[in-house]
Amino acid sequence: MDKRFDELKKIVYELTSSKEEFLSFCKENEENLLTLDPILYLGLKVDFYLQRDLINEALEVIENHKKGKYISLECEEFLSELKDKIIKEIKQNNKKELTPSALKKELLSHKKEQVYYALRVLSTRNIRQYLDVIQEYFKQNKDHEDLTRLMLFLLVEQSINGFFTLYLNKEKKILNPSRLVLPLEYDDYHIVENELKNHFLNPSDFKLAHDFLSQMAVSIYPDSLLKDYKSEDYIFFLQMFLNSLYGKEMLFSSNEEENLYFEMKEKFF
Repeated sequence: MDKRFDELKKIVYELTSSKEEFLSFCKENEENLLTLDPILYLGLKVDFYLQRDLINEALEVIENHKKGKYISLECEEFLSELKDKIIKEIKQNNKKELTPSALKKELLSHKKEQVYYALRVLSTRNIRQYLDVIQEYFKQNKDHEDLTRLMLFLLVEQSINGFFTLYLNKEKKILNPSRLVLPLEYDDYHIVENELKNHFLNPSDFKLAHDFLSQMAVSIYPDSLLKDYKSEDYIFFLQMFLNSLYGKEMLFSSNEEENLYFEMKEKFF
């Protein structure tokens, strides 16, 4: 077996591996690995996202490769079966019932996997029945901002009218979810998104830059993209970020540009 498959497995199954590292490896090796063993390669590529509970991204990989020009019938059948398996598991998980007391126990367990599962269950229920538990969760959870942000998403999606004290972006915030929209619905996001379209004319570059922009918007929610930076800062950063992924030389015209790049990289990634 080509040693690059071993390198890919290490990236996939070591959960400390970053998405940046994974995408860079795929960009460099995908053509060759698809030729050598497309089923093994695509299985690992999908597994990277499944290992991190990024179900939508996993399904997107499957759909994108099923549309490939030179995909074999065997590989297409493999991808279809993999998609069916993922969807079946999602449906089975959604059917699992948690009583209100059990759900409270999961939320307040301080174990990330259990809290994440409880959030998935909550997303299928009327969240108004659990507001006291959610208030308690926010009070106790000051460390896992990603989970706090997911909880806030649920409150915003169901237009919950009330004030919640929580910790996000290393700050104590008092928020009313009914007065918020989701991060990709912010006007500031659409302003930067439109400038992104004008800058990245290559469709694959735009797709990658757009994915990263969305990730950046989510990572600072409920703050907006233009709170601390200008739209041109994001264009500059994403161009440089893609250059680094593609192995291109990163040339800064000034110390200010270099400082801005590394400041944004540390903040968002």
